[in-house]
Amino acid sequence: MNITSCLKGRKTVGLRSLVANFSQLFFASSMELYLPIYIKRESDNVNIAKLAAGDWELPSQIRCLEEWLVEQESSLPPADYIANIGFSMRENACGGGGILNVSAMSIMAKLGIQLYLSEYPDE
Repeated sequence: MNITSCLKGRKTVGLRSLVANFSQLFFASSMELYLPIYIKRESDNVNIAKLAAGDWELPSQIRCLEEWLVEQESSLPPADYIANIGFSMRENACGGGGILNVSAMSIMAKLGIQLYLSEYPDE
């Protein structure tokens, strides 16, 4: 989808409407390009893993990342990695959230994995 098809068929498009439609298009395409969790090697941007397809809630994403870390601990060579978790605020959230356990943090430190948290708007 591009900005033209997004706005096609509208009689008048004010600036506020244009910005709202562009933001909606941009964030929707960003969420399609990146799965909720992706891990890449920083030096050459090689994708290592894409996890949690379709799950944008932080608590379950962290559990998924922890499981992946335990599975990969002995096979992934240490390097400079980025684990990016893209999440949306949970409906009716009123505190709390995901907790990354010490074991997972230890594995991340051992393998050289930095954690990025990227919040996306809900649709």
